[in-house]
Amino acid sequence: MASTLGIIVPPSLVLLLLGDAMLRAHTEGLTLATQLGLANARAGTRIINTQDVLQAALAPGALLLLLWMGVTWWLAQRRAGRIADQGAASSAPVPLTCGERWTLGVVPTLIVALLALVTTGRVRAVEAAATAGVLLLVWGVASRQLTLRRLAQVLDDAMALTGALFALLVAAVTFSLVLRAYGTDVLVAEWMRALQGQPLLAMGVVLAVLLGSAFVLDAFELIFLIIPIVMPPLLALVDDAAWVAALTLLVLQAGFLLPPLGYALVLSRAQVAPRPAMGAVARALAPYLLCLAGVIALVMAVPATTQWLRSTPATLPEMSIQGDDLDALMREMSQPEAPAPAPAASATPP
Repeated sequence: MASTLGIIVPPSLVLLLLGDAMLRAHTEGLTLATQLGLANARAGTRIINTQDVLQAALAPGALLLLLWMGVTWWLAQRRAGRIADQGAASSAPVPLTCGERWTLGVVPTLIVALLALVTTGRVRAVEAAATAGVLLLVWGVASRQLTLRRLAQVLDDAMALTGALFALLVAAVTFSLVLRAYGTDVLVAEWMRALQGQPLLAMGVVLAVLLGSAFVLDAFELIFLIIPIVMPPLLALVDDAAWVAALTLLVLQAGFLLPPLGYALVLSRAQVAPRPAMGAVARALAPYLLCLAGVIALVMAVPATTQWLRSTPATLPEMSIQGDDLDALMREMSQPEAPAPAPAASATPP
């Protein structure tokens, strides 16, 4: 569960891909709103970017982290109480090595520092992701934890993931073009237009579609296949694109934990021997998923929770020069510059 919180922390690949997908969907949504004459078509609306998505999702993500920490502490106390009642001896904690202590202190500090820089607008999310990747590489080499064998495995996994993402991207673009050729995007836009004036209901319908698809699709497939179809009509109706993106990010996070095909769930079960039953895993996940559902409901009911840490306005400032003054300024700027006068010839004595 804790690893799924990493989707809102640079260098999260899900965050970067979702930011790019939301940028395109927001652009198409505003174009659609203008074509249909909807109330959301306003001049000066700023297209969101990855930094907006991160800043909108940080406060809900922090709240979810606190809730999960509380649930974990409560479950650990119950387990300790049962062990004490049974009279079983608890295993002594294994002490950390010096290198592990340094890693535990340095890595979280760097992550928190990068998040603070991104939140305050001093660093872009993509720049923070690249910086985090380089710093982790340097730390791995300096601490001698990144050996040549591990580096080869990391590069092999990176190339495999990159190839899979590019193959998925090509398939998703082809699939989207086929759907657009048959008018599916227009049909979805008409369905969503029927919910005009009810942004919460429209948002709930789209989140339900994403959550239902998350049972069989992973986060990357949702970003490449589903979001380009359902997001533009939604963003034509809803004016706060960052709020929509934050809720989408939380639903993508839930997709990692939904049994039986949640990506984090499948990987975690594969690392445990003997493999636990799916029913037992689902019961263990239930309180954490309830906390996640509560955070999603809170963010839907109180959109201001995604606005506390934003550093940029949702609309661009109006231009102070308009009308005839603007035309005159453009004509003045387009006029060619007069050639500089030739220097006068200096008189020389005969």
